[in-house]
Amino acid sequence: MKKIIAGLFLAVMFVFAGSAAVNGGPAPNLFKIQITHVGAEVSGWKTVAEAQKQTIYGQNFYLAAHFSGYADERSIKISSNGFLVKDGELVVVNKTPVGNPASGYIYEFKMPLEYSKGLIVIEAAGINGGRRSNSISGIIAEYRQ
Repeated sequence: MKKIIAGLFLAVMFVFAGSAAVNGGPAPNLFKIQITHVGAEVSGWKTVAEAQKQTIYGQNFYLAAHFSGYADERSIKISSNGFLVKDGELVVVNKTPVGNPASGYIYEFKMPLEYSKGLIVIEAAGINGGRRSNSISGIIAEYRQ
């Protein structure tokens, strides 16, 4: 009797464990990038709309972007006025999953303050190909400790 109960218990456990694995689907390909916030050390984070109305101050420029779907991280590029932020100058300081299960990420980037002016463009390729981008302009940033 104990063996039958133990066998039934194991069978039920396998059914539930198997159904959890089946529900997971493939990661969604990148379908949208949206720059949400910018900032600097002294001013902190501002929404893009706020930052377009007031000067931000600091030593470095920060940019937060919501990636809907999954990007090939090696393909993420940011440029300012057509000048690409060099790999050594572009640092991912935080990456936060969005959704449960994760359907995208909020990336926070740090770069030199000189990249904060003019037309700022972020672009990336999806994990299965295709490119997406987003841009902002009108940000005024000044160096201040």
